[in-house]
Amino acid sequence: MKYNWTQELSDMDGEAVPETKTTRSGLVIKTRTVDGKEEPVPLMLGRACIKALLSEGENERLSPEQRFEGVKLAMQSANEPEKSLTAEEVSFLKARVGFYYYAYLLGTIWVMLEVGE
Repeated sequence: MKYNWTQELSDMDGEAVPETKTTRSGLVIKTRTVDGKEEPVPLMLGRACIKALLSEGENERLSPEQRFEGVKLAMQSANEPEKSLTAEEVSFLKARVGFYYYAYLLGTIWVMLEVGE
């Protein structure tokens, strides 16, 4: 199935979920300058999936093969506006998302992965 990786994720109030990054001082919201003012970068489906693929939870231990599959899929997806995924890749991705995101965002991403483009 084909997926639009540029779909923005929204919270329960319909507001865009901002993309975050980890720095030495902690978690910060990524920003961009638009018309001279700073605004948060919205988190898109593709970036959310890539972050989940490249993560590993505290209580989770992936085999080297699983880690490699996550890295390989993330690298294949990195600069693509849309991505075709097999059922096996979607299943693996949903498992990764399940460990990385809180319940509402997990549900939003899973619905997007079930529906496709």
